[in-house]
Amino acid sequence: MTFTKVYDQLEPESVVILYEGTIQPGGDEIEGRWQRADMWSGTFLMVRQAGKGEEADVDVEAQVPV
Repeated sequence: MTFTKVYDQLEPESVVILYEGTIQPGGDEIEGRWQRADMWSGTFLMVRQAGKGEEADVDVEAQVPV
């Protein structure tokens, strides 16, 4: 899975972060790497607490220069 997040309140310009990761079996964890258009990158792990999530149908399509 891939998604982007735009931090548009940062000065002097917006910052776009590209996330690429794998949803683990069970759907409660996503693990992967993030990358900023310049030289910054790292790893991330997102963990959903049991019983805290809700299902959502979301279709998002956007092109972001990287």
